[in-house]
Amino acid sequence: SNELETRFLPASVFQLVPNAVNSFKANFTPLGTPGTRKTHVHLVDVDTKQLVAAWILTCVAAPPQVTKDYDVDVRVGEAAHKKISYENPWNRRRGYQLMSSDPNVMRPKAKDLQIQPQGREFMRLYVAPLDRPGRVEVFLMVNDERGQNEDCFRVIVNAAL
Repeated sequence: SNELETRFLPASVFQLVPNAVNSFKANFTPLGTPGTRKTHVHLVDVDTKQLVAAWILTCVAAPPQVTKDYDVDVRVGEAAHKKISYENPWNRRRGYQLMSSDPNVMRPKAKDLQIQPQGREFMRLYVAPLDRPGRVEVFLMVNDERGQNEDCFRVIVNAAL
């Protein structure tokens, strides 16, 4: 697992309370290919540098449910930009979080998108230069304010000479 896949709350140093139940939250957001990931978690005393506890988190990632496909044609070695229209079907303003399954290939220019009730906005994407011809599959996740997935777009990047 990488640091983009596993996040902790609190995200910074925190103090344990003696003789009490202490807790933290781990949030796993799978990026890349589906499958099983193992993450080593170490709780370390920052003053003494001693290991307090250690865990191995095992997470299983299933392929996302794709709601729409897009093709992007690029020339090898050249970056590209793509706009995708997105509609808020709700009767209230909604915030969306955008996340790429492979930010090294394709990533949203803005990670957050605010859309008025029944409104429409553009998701602007940056496609990084690819170094050889071929086809790369990347997923763009559109999550709600709580991080729950609303849509998943498959973006096929076709690089040609």
